[in-house]
Amino acid sequence: MYPIITLTTDFGEQDSYVGQMKGAILSVQPRVQLVDLNHQIPPQRIVAGAFELWRAWRAFPLHTVHVAVVDPGVGTARRIIAAHIKGHFFVLPDNGLLSFILAEESVEEVVEVADPRFWRSTVSHTFHGRDIMGPVAAHIASGVPLRKLGGELDAADLVMLESRLQDGDRRDRPFRCEVLHVDRFGNVVLPVRGELSGGGRTIHVSIDGTSLALPAARCYGEVPNGALVLITGSSGLWEIAKAGGSAAEHLGVEVGSEVELDTGR
Repeated sequence: MYPIITLTTDFGEQDSYVGQMKGAILSVQPRVQLVDLNHQIPPQRIVAGAFELWRAWRAFPLHTVHVAVVDPGVGTARRIIAAHIKGHFFVLPDNGLLSFILAEESVEEVVEVADPRFWRSTVSHTFHGRDIMGPVAAHIASGVPLRKLGGELDAADLVMLESRLQDGDRRDRPFRCEVLHVDRFGNVVLPVRGELSGGGRTIHVSIDGTSLALPAARCYGEVPNGALVLITGSSGLWEIAKAGGSAAEHLGVEVGSEVELDTGR
C-alpha cells in the first residue's frame, strides 16, 4: 500500500495553493496517496483546524502523515513541528493545531522541523505549506525518521489553545461554550462531549439571547420534520440540528457564537 498523506488547510479552492502543495509533495514522493481532508477551514481559525484534525485522524491507518496548514504566523519565529502520536505523524505549525488531540493522547516523539535539506530549495516567507511542511511530510512518508528533521522538543512546551472540549454531564451548570463548527447541513456543533439519549430529556439552551428547550434524541428522525433537536453527532460532540432543515439558519448562529447550556442535572 502506498503511504497516505492527509491535507487540512484554510486555502479554499479559489486559488492554486492546494495544487502547488500537492506538487511539492509529489516531487519528493510520487508514490503517495493524497487525501484532501478539508480545505475550507475559515481563514486563520486555528481552533477549527484543530477540530477537524481531532475528529478525523483516527479514521486513517497507522503511519498516515497528517499535514495541517492553518498558519497566521507564517514567516515569523513560530516553530514548525513534526510529531508522532499513537502511530500517526503530524506536520504543522506549533500554534495549537494539536490541542484537541493532545488533550487525549500522549506524544511519542516531537521535533522542530529545522533541517533545510528536507525543504524545497527556495522557501517563500508566506507559503511554508508548500515549501516546508509538504516536502517534510513526503520525506516522513518515505521513511525518514523524525530525529533527522531537527532537534527533539518537550511536548509540554507545545502551544495549546485555550478552547477545550467539555463534558456534558458536568456539575457546574449552566455552562458556556462557543459554536465550534457548522456543517453543510446546518448542524451546529458544540465543543461538548457525551452521549445524549432520548427518554424525554430536555436541555435548556440560550444562544445570542434566544432561549430554547431542546429535546435530546439519538437521531434526527426522532423528532417531527422542522423541529430543533440536540443529538450526539458522529464525532461524539453535541449538535443542535433541525430535522429536514438548517439549525444554523433557523437560529442565525455561526462559528464563534456564544452558547449557554443547562443540562438540568
